Amino acid sequence: MKHFLTLLSHEVRMLLVSPSTYIVAMAFLAFMGFIFTGILEQYSKAPQELSPAIVFFQFFWFPVLFMVPLLTMKSLAEERRLGTIETLLTTPVTTTEVVLG
Repeated sequence: MKHFLTLLSHEVRMLLVSPSTYIVAMAFLAFMGFIFTGILEQYSKAPQELSPAIVFFQFFWFPVLFMVPLLTMKSLAEERRLGTIETLLTTPVTTTEVVLG
């Protein structure tokens, strides 16, 4: 796992310079904002047993299920487009390090 941090830092740098990352982040925040607004509207009509934060984080996983694969597919497509996927796959790193990185 000694190559994991190198791969992770490369991927984070590539994500931070990509405009599509910010578009996905804005879509995620807008969607979560609509969910939170709906929860607060429900709570303003009638008191509920659970805290609004608990209900909010119960819905948090749903958009994450779409956001993480979207960014991963983009990273793999970018590696293929730049021609660096062959280099990545032939380096002496394990598949686990590549996937986690």
